[in-house]
Amino acid sequence: MPGLSVSAIAAFCPAIAALTLVYKKRSRVGALTLLKTSFDFKRIKEKRWYVPVIFLMPAVSVAMYVLMHLMDMPLPAPELSCGPRC
Repeated sequence: MPGLSVSAIAAFCPAIAALTLVYKKRSRVGALTLLKTSFDFKRIKEKRWYVPVIFLMPAVSVAMYVLMHLMDMPLPAPELSCGPRC
C-alpha cells in the first residue's frame, strides 16, 4: 500500500480484532450488530461529547507539532499529494 502509513493501518486493528472475536462467538448477526451500534449516533445523549470526538485527534497532532518545535526537534516537511494520477 504505497503512501499509507503504518499508524493509519494500526488505527483499525482494535476494530478488526473486535469484529473477529464477535464473529467467532455470535457469527454474522453479532458482527453486524456490533457495526450498527458503533455507528448509532442517537446513543450519544449528551451532545457535548461530539466536541472531543471531533477535535481530540487534531488537538493531539497540533500539540505534538508544538512540542517538537519547542524542543528544537526536526519538523517533518509538509507533504501534499494528489495521488498516483498527478
